[in-house]
Amino acid sequence: MILSILKSYLILLLSVGMGSLCIFLGGLYLIFRKSPTAAKSFAAISDLSAIAGDDVINTQLDLARAYIETGRKSLAVTILKFVIEQGNRTQQQEAQQLIRKSL
Repeated sequence: MILSILKSYLILLLSVGMGSLCIFLGGLYLIFRKSPTAAKSFAAISDLSAIAGDDVINTQLDLARAYIETGRKSLAVTILKFVIEQGNRTQQQEAQQLIRKSL
């Protein structure tokens, strides 16, 4: 009698444990799987020309100003060096002024 109760308890315990494990693994899968729509939206956001339109360099200047305001000066300087290489004369002068201001 006691042996059959213990056997039933063990079977119940194993089935609940296995069910819980399956639910846990299924939840992890749903959390960490890559969604195709999320990948597309990330690709659109990471493409600066989609945000900036035709004026990527001015957007870079704005981004550098934001980095300076938030204290991330090394990132700002990296962006400003790009602006100096790629921008027109006015943008280059503004980038140089921002570099001097951030140092």
